[in-house]
Amino acid sequence: MSRVLLVQPSLQPPGGGNGVSNWMLQALRDEHEITALTWQPTDVEAINRYYGTSLRDSDFTVRRLSASSRWPFRLMPTPLAHLRRCVMLREARRIADGFDVVVTAHNEADFGRRRAIQYVHYPWTYPRPAGDLRWYHPELLVDAYYRGCAWFGDIDFDRLRANVTLANSAWTARLVEERLGVEARVLNPPIAGDFPESPWPERVDGFVCLGRFSREKRLGMIVEIVERVRASRPGVVLSIVASRDDLEYEQEIRELVRDRDWATIHSGLARDE
Repeated sequence: MSRVLLVQPSLQPPGGGNGVSNWMLQALRDEHEITALTWQPTDVEAINRYYGTSLRDSDFTVRRLSASSRWPFRLMPTPLAHLRRCVMLREARRIADGFDVVVTAHNEADFGRRRAIQYVHYPWTYPRPAGDLRWYHPELLVDAYYRGCAWFGDIDFDRLRANVTLANSAWTARLVEERLGVEARVLNPPIAGDFPESPWPERVDGFVCLGRFSREKRLGMIVEIVERVRASRPGVVLSIVASRDDLEYEQEIRELVRDRDWATIHSGLARDE
């Protein structure tokens, strides 16, 4: 039985990366001894309910980052997610030698002299799209922030390249190759549940948007696209199925669709729904 260290800021819903990490736990639990290094406390019942897993508390050990690493961030006005990533990597390096395998579902990761398995959803070393940055920070400020985090975290590109790299899609794999010069193996995220085939005449003429209320999901753009489609196909409808995240953004989207009777919002649905 191998000792596996899974490094993930949070296992809790929502989030696609967190979902992948929980399915990793489920895939490995029967044959390996797993420790999850994470920032957040873990609620297995909430994880199973949201992601469709069947994890038990006894399947893995949770090791939270030290209190000395966590407490400064409580004073910060913004999440500083990338800086958190670097703090987490520094702590992971300190304990990595006690494990046979190190793995993360949180994009590229530098574990020092330890070669690891990294699952990439969108490479953090790749420049963010301009549209993403427009609502967040000036681009120059973001670049300086990322460079500062890389210095603080002692991130080395050669060590990132040495890892075994998995990507969630061929599109992401192309970004990884462009940025790091390595070939990533495509391993699509798991989709849990049965999806029975419905006859076409019984299907709704419309679109379903799945995601969370977060600005980078561009839900407003999706509403605009469907509205344009309706110019030539008036019967088309839109269902937005979103989990709660950014409450201010959620309110903006609800205001946007208030007078559009062809668009509906569903929040907090159970997996079966």
